[in-house]
Amino acid sequence: MDSVYLGSQLTIAVAQSADTFGGCFPLNSQSDGVHQGEMFFKTPVLCDPTDEQILVRVYHHDIWQRVKNTPLSGRGWTLQEQLLSHRIAWCMQPEVHWSCQASYQSQSGLYFAPDEVARAQSTLPLLMDATFTFTSRDWHRIVGIYSRRGLTFPRDRVAAMAGITRYIAGRVQARPILGLWEETFSRDLAWLRASPDPKPELPSLAALLPSWSWLACPGSVYYDPWDWNRRLIPASDPVDHVRLLEWEVTWDGNPYTSAVTSAYARVDGPVREIHIRSFPEGAWGRPPYLQVFGEDVKFGGSTGGEEPKTVPRRCCGQFDAVNAAEIEPRSFLCLLVRLRMGLTLTGGFYCDEIFLILDSVSGGGGGGSDPQQRKYRRVGLARIVTGDRARTFDTVKSVSLLLV
Repeated sequence: MDSVYLGSQLTIAVAQSADTFGGCFPLNSQSDGVHQGEMFFKTPVLCDPTDEQILVRVYHHDIWQRVKNTPLSGRGWTLQEQLLSHRIAWCMQPEVHWSCQASYQSQSGLYFAPDEVARAQSTLPLLMDATFTFTSRDWHRIVGIYSRRGLTFPRDRVAAMAGITRYIAGRVQARPILGLWEETFSRDLAWLRASPDPKPELPSLAALLPSWSWLACPGSVYYDPWDWNRRLIPASDPVDHVRLLEWEVTWDGNPYTSAVTSAYARVDGPVREIHIRSFPEGAWGRPPYLQVFGEDVKFGGSTGGEEPKTVPRRCCGQFDAVNAAEIEPRSFLCLLVRLRMGLTLTGGFYCDEIFLILDSVSGGGGGGSDPQQRKYRRVGLARIVTGDRARTFDTVKSVSLLLV
């Protein structure tokens, strides 16, 4: 389907129709029409001797949210047509919207230049703009948007991304690996489950896809939960510590449009065992706080809000499984993914480390035998912060692991 949208002159998007019978301009309670808070009024032009009047329109909510909140933008398959089409006419109530490489416009005359569109967080990256420089942050943004969309059939979660993946692979000359990229594999591993509840159609994917791919997660995901891309205080550039040694994905037929029969990735990076326990009071955090290394957890009530007075804050993260509360507290083998050093607001130093939580496929937390001789699956992602430049992981020593 990617070639269809890439080769088309115009894509007509019926954005607000719930099904094929709704038509281009459905009249229902979900339509963003005048009756939902928008209004028109006339007002005289100041200092105009002709007493002419202008027509003013007041929009309800952010104009950027209009397309984003339509039924069409809630479907997984439609993301590729929105990203790969050169021009789109959005059929909506009460007006048609237009988007292309040069602008975003509404039928009533609102105009936004490409740089304004690119800065809007609710819009998609301008993939079809020849001047647009694609980065891993753009891919992570696409992943977050796509993972929140729905699919009728769970098996389509890989196939519905095939067209976008092929286009980006050709444009930046990169090799895709089931939602990740060979060239940025380490930072692509750092996805986090976002939704508290699984999508009912997705839990079965965990048995069909490798654990390190966000495609196997039974809910929506997102990247950079700790705002590493922001520079509020001085910090070093993040350093990736996972090195991809080899990988293989075997398909039942054509890549990305057939079932995955087997997949693995052999990586190299610093590891250590960490005792991890999730606790109810830690759920206040976003992501939740975790108890590590058996640290003392004491709670003295709340400060008037929902946050307890004393919560261990140095480690927070999320297990990939939605039933994380049922995971037994124990030692997990953890793999350092990214690290950065920086200054605290009081002038001290800190070390910020993001790591994968792994579990041996044969059971146990990875101890008792050589980790290099065992297979591991990803079960979560976490971040730990230490002061005085102390590091949780020894970055000098690396271990080779097989992830499945």
